[in-house]
Amino acid sequence: MKALKIEEKGPRANRWAMAARDAVKAGAEFLDEHVRGWADRIDLSSLAMHDGCNCVLGQLFPTWVKVPGGAVVVSEASYLQAREMLGLTQAEGAEMGFTTNDDPFTRFVDLQEAWVEQIEQRRS
Repeated sequence: MKALKIEEKGPRANRWAMAARDAVKAGAEFLDEHVRGWADRIDLSSLAMHDGCNCVLGQLFPTWVKVPGGAVVVSEASYLQAREMLGLTQAEGAEMGFTTNDDPFTRFVDLQEAWVEQIEQRRS
């Protein structure tokens, strides 16, 4: 699944981007403390913050389910179950840049860019 790309310019877009960077920095620091080597486990080519399977938490804690016919797939619930495993509420998840409670399309784009930046910093 490809990441969403919606262009918006101006002060509102800048505020969202700055808020996303701050939230993601907090989330990355939280993962630094609780999930050893997390940044190296993220596949940037499939990172999609709007997708519960391919977001940061979905990739770190995939939930596998068996579907009719016997196939085993990653559940869309991966994000929710990962958040619960880490003891985070929905609000805390949003405060740490794991999800958003605001305009979902623009905000997820901002979160995506901020997570890539944090991951690349840790890999360098």
